[in-house]
Amino acid sequence: MIIEADAQEVLSRVVGAAVANRQLVANSVNIDLRSSLDPSQRWTVWLEPTWHLVGPEGLVTGSRQAQDDANPSGFEAASKALDIIVGLEVVAIERDHCTGDLILELSGGYSLRTFAADPRDDMLWSIRVWSTGQELVGRPRAPGRN
Repeated sequence: MIIEADAQEVLSRVVGAAVANRQLVANSVNIDLRSSLDPSQRWTVWLEPTWHLVGPEGLVTGSRQAQDDANPSGFEAASKALDIIVGLEVVAIERDHCTGDLILELSGGYSLRTFAADPRDDMLWSIRVWSTGQELVGRPRAPGRN
């Protein structure tokens, strides 16, 4: 686990990395990032529900659409819609200090964002640093919660 003091450094190293792959797992999304400067630098970003992908024209897909596995317009369409982020670069990444949400700004005007919906959740997102094996975990911020 990464201590809070090192969290901003981890986030800043992700900037400039490209999306090498993405996988929709139920209604969570797993994003494989690789450094364009050093191919040995790799991160995995895991977004738990609730999240959405927004593009220049508006909402592209999100976890609510992905949880619908009964209709072709649900999981199947959400998975295909996520293909658009492969090859895009991370231009900015930040944590919302009020909610704990992660905002991942990508090239081309796209962004992935979690949005906390339950203060009892254990995890909103995580970033695994493959070179160290460490993981940064984002949890909802809520009154009375450490």
